Amino acid sequence: MKQIEHYFATGGESFKPEPEKKAGEMIAEELKAMREELVALREENQEIKIHLEIQENFNKA
Repeated sequence: MKQIEHYFATGGESFKPEPEKKAGEMIAEELKAMREELVALREENQEIKIHLEIQENFNKA
């Protein structure tokens, strides 16, 4: 159906479907995104720890 719709909508241009991503590629992309998010969360956690130590030192003083 998509090919026919495309053919009439474009005045006869042939339809060239884009290849679908394989499951492995999709999983790899999702893992990469998750790793990047994990790195960002670790950095944020480290900053929070530093601020907590500063606050604790201030409270002791």
